[in-house]
Amino acid sequence: MNKLEKRKSYVLLKVQEANGNITLACRSCGISRDTFYRWLKVDTKFCQNYENIEDDILRKHELLIKQRGLFEKDTRALIYTAERFAGKVKSRQINSALKARFEGKNKRNGRRYG
Repeated sequence: MNKLEKRKSYVLLKVQEANGNITLACRSCGISRDTFYRWLKVDTKFCQNYENIEDDILRKHELLIKQRGLFEKDTRALIYTAERFAGKVKSRQINSALKARFEGKNKRNGRRYG
């Protein structure tokens, strides 16, 4: 594995640690976002590895949404889950309001999520 391949692997590791936030990952690795997206266009192996990471992150967030909907009776999470399985929500789309709510504070009962 040459230096460039090692660097690309390191960037993908940082993307995974940043939960898919490319800006944070690139910043921590010292590369520009343009470089990251250029690698996605040019290197099919890099692109495939990135898509696998992205799918893992999506599954993790969807699992959290389902759990909160079923066990905590969160209405918005239940609606999201129903729409997701009805095909109304695309597979790579996570409702940012739901995500923010789960990562932030629930104002009604004062509990913290995440």
